[in-house]
Amino acid sequence: MVYVVRSDPRTCRELGHPHLGHIPMIWTSHWECDTEASEYLIARGTGKWTDQATLTGYAKPKPLSENSALALGYDLACFIDWRDVRGLELRQVMHPEVPGQYSADMESGVWSRRNAHRPLSSTTIRRRVGVCSDFLTYLETCCGFERIDIARFRLATSLSAAPAPSKSTRTRAVRSHPSKLRLPTLDETKAWLTHLQKHKGLGASLMAKMSVGVGLRADEIIHFREEQLPPLPTDGRKEVKMTVCYGTKGQRSPQDLSKRGKERSVLISTDLLIELHLFRDTTRKLTIRRVSQRLNDWEPPEELFFSGKTGRAFSYKRFYEIWKCGPIPFAAFSPHIGRHMWACYTLITKMAEDFEIITKLKGPSHAAVDQLIANMIRIWITPQLGHVDEKTTLMYILWVREVPDLVSFQDQWWDYLNEPL
Repeated sequence: MVYVVRSDPRTCRELGHPHLGHIPMIWTSHWECDTEASEYLIARGTGKWTDQATLTGYAKPKPLSENSALALGYDLACFIDWRDVRGLELRQVMHPEVPGQYSADMESGVWSRRNAHRPLSSTTIRRRVGVCSDFLTYLETCCGFERIDIARFRLATSLSAAPAPSKSTRTRAVRSHPSKLRLPTLDETKAWLTHLQKHKGLGASLMAKMSVGVGLRADEIIHFREEQLPPLPTDGRKEVKMTVCYGTKGQRSPQDLSKRGKERSVLISTDLLIELHLFRDTTRKLTIRRVSQRLNDWEPPEELFFSGKTGRAFSYKRFYEIWKCGPIPFAAFSPHIGRHMWACYTLITKMAEDFEIITKLKGPSHAAVDQLIANMIRIWITPQLGHVDEKTTLMYILWVREVPDLVSFQDQWWDYLNEPL
């Protein structure tokens, strides 16, 4: 087994190599540095080597961020562990069948490093195989290793070589085609939120509302602090700007337990903001008083939401368990679907002035409709969510196309957001 060890930025600066302070190293179980793997991480981390599968003629190599370098190190360590368990030497790893067998073992559940006999998701497999292939390309290009070309060469059989399952027999869920985006109805959402508030408390329902009503990521909700709540407006505005930074993606340091990332301004409805203020000033204070009486030397967490039993902020696992309680709209309903829900329903709301024109356009005019929706996504949705790629944009366009009565839907959603449970 190999270990991913983070570098000490201070030591790297003292040794005259400050550009290596964010790059991890890979060490064997005998505490010997894996030279080839560590050199690859340095090359990728400093921008001297770029993933050849994604490199284009217009791309310029650039250093990886600390988080990206660390994630790359863990993916590479997974491949090296698989190689060692298979009993493969470095020369044998250069065989062209290696990435395919590595992928097959992960798909069938033979290998997953942490959870044995559990198939991995297709996204994880593609990412790990991509790192494996790029590492082999680096060894061939920069380290002088040659690809083996032996017709009857076979991999070692330290692990049982199970065939890769077909798409019809995969046990893990695979992301649906964009045209099959499933969002809950307003009645389903209200029943679910009502159940959360009744059985899990006001905090649980507000955490869920911050997903479906603001579009925040799960990490952004979990690490949200009470100090981030903006003051209530006094001019009758329906929406207020709010800054989120904890749990956001980008500019994060792995050593920072608060997970402070890149700041982003989002819009939150005044009604939801009022609920959050009331929760902070009443429910949260009462919970703090009860926990303080039960736990000696306990300090309230900085996060707005925390467990009344443990006195600690929620983990993602616990948040996900709460999310799945009660009459969930459908089995695959998750916090990420909550973000899609906010995006699609908000998209309809922002398009209110153009509903009449859109519903009359047919046939070839779909191109104009799609362009209009894409512009709306760029103006309203992307700044709030933080990132929307082309596939997600297509998914939203196809969903909006299938809404039978946009005007009625928009009115219902607007009323729903302003209606208390």
